[in-house]
Amino acid sequence: MAQSLARSAQDATEVAAGLQIFLDHIPQHNTDIYECIQELIALGNAFSSLEIEFPEYHRLSSRIAEDVDLVLRSFYLTQLRVRGMFGETRYVKFTGERPYRRAWEDLSEELKRKERGPGLLSRLETYSVFMQDIISSLKGYSLDPQKNIGNTFSDSSRQRIEPGSIPANRTRITRLLERQEAFDDQSEELSFSPVGKTYAIRQFHHYYYHPQPFPQLGRPPLAHFPTFPFPGPSPQPGSPAWSDEWDKRFPPAPDPPHPWAPQSPTLSNSSQPTVSSSHTMSSHSSDSHISVNHWGTQVFDGRHGRTHFQTFGKPTRYYGRPDHTVLHHLAAENFIEICKLPFDGATIYARFYWRPSDHRARLLLTAADLYSQALHFCIPLTALKLVRNGSVLQLYRQNREINELELWASLSFTIYEELVLFYCTFTAMKSQDWKKSLQQLQDYFHQMNRGGEEEQFSGQVEDGSYLHALRLYVDSDCGGVRLEARALRGPMIKTPIWTAFITNYVGATNWIRRLDAKTVQLRALHPYVFCHGYSLPRSQSGHFQLRFSEKDDSKNFVEIVKNLRREVG
Repeated sequence: MAQSLARSAQDATEVAAGLQIFLDHIPQHNTDIYECIQELIALGNAFSSLEIEFPEYHRLSSRIAEDVDLVLRSFYLTQLRVRGMFGETRYVKFTGERPYRRAWEDLSEELKRKERGPGLLSRLETYSVFMQDIISSLKGYSLDPQKNIGNTFSDSSRQRIEPGSIPANRTRITRLLERQEAFDDQSEELSFSPVGKTYAIRQFHHYYYHPQPFPQLGRPPLAHFPTFPFPGPSPQPGSPAWSDEWDKRFPPAPDPPHPWAPQSPTLSNSSQPTVSSSHTMSSHSSDSHISVNHWGTQVFDGRHGRTHFQTFGKPTRYYGRPDHTVLHHLAAENFIEICKLPFDGATIYARFYWRPSDHRARLLLTAADLYSQALHFCIPLTALKLVRNGSVLQLYRQNREINELELWASLSFTIYEELVLFYCTFTAMKSQDWKKSLQQLQDYFHQMNRGGEEEQFSGQVEDGSYLHALRLYVDSDCGGVRLEARALRGPMIKTPIWTAFITNYVGATNWIRRLDAKTVQLRALHPYVFCHGYSLPRSQSGHFQLRFSEKDDSKNFVEIVKNLRREVG
């Protein structure tokens, strides 16, 4: 069932991205389309939340499993209708335009009159409310049978704890599904559709529960896993950490399967960027306030400190070739804006774009020419090499003609925290991209000869069955202090899992203390996470905890932090 939820979440996100283009061509329906996009993204988040928080929910009650299966089957048929509407845009009118309005109005006609059911927005709202009620009914229930002694969750007792709207929405969706399947049966008889009830049920289960053949696109994305799949390199024989029990205690995670990636809908070009996030990399938020199910939307939340650099580099510059059609291509190829950051007094913007189906990532720079006309420069992250030079991040691309690197853009920062978060977001999205980057495009952030961070501590911390490398950095220019964790084994050892700025904490008394020989507790911390679904270990009181593999690492870490506190004081 988890596979079904993952695919449903992906479908919801992709259909939302496809609907974005209709906003640009039929403004008279903007309100309904915009609300449909919001509901789709919220529904995708609900599917993902159920998969992550309650991966074995079907064990609790057969009624829960039936309810989830009900909404997924109905949503499957609904999203097929919307994708069919996308296909209608392949036609071209005599004016050269595509029939977006006709496609949208035909869909509305089909849903309301032919299926005799609610419109698209109404049914999406029903799905969303139903999923929220299901998740709410599961809150507080443990999947550990030992913790549920005397707290049964049978189908009969479920009636006492489920939200009151569940029976009503269950009835609505059941009736809707009956009408959807009945319409498909009629269409099959008239040779309009190859679906039909029996065929639809068979296709639903095949579509959601059987992996599809997928082309080799490099490593699978890491956004579906609580930590990176391979936490780092194994210690070598003869090293202090080597033992025969190593692989038993810290086994490498298995290779994750390739998620199914449906074909993109047939879309025309668009004059607007695609769906953007409610969180951006600055206070200059996007016009669209739609949350996106990607960790990047939570990175620049403004809750970090503002440690100013003492030495400033050259102003932000761009050297690529402008492309006035790039916004059309981003929308047509289902890329979603994740976040943005202003430079040089908001005269230049850097935007991260992401495609859910294969986790491809793009960087878009937007500036203005002498006539105040917008200039757009866009490039895949996997085609760039990031190098830090003091308070400037330099982005290089490979010139294939001369086989050398050339500067594509240089981004100048005044705030240390923003520079670090941009770097972490860049390198994480680049690593999670399905397309592999060339070895010569490996990023270089820590280069002391060009101004950067000094590593004050490095040790191993345990997180469940995984080992992470924890480091403490102090910036040589502004004095900013931060923690960073990375995988200790595997191909992702150079990609941050999380970072936290502690400049304002190291001077506080009682901020850090050892609970035992290997465990350190931090009273306050605001970690920024760069992968999906991961969270740092906490105590029952909510305090963050670091469990070191070695006693000496725990002791040295606390002493180094206290020494920094004395320096600050």
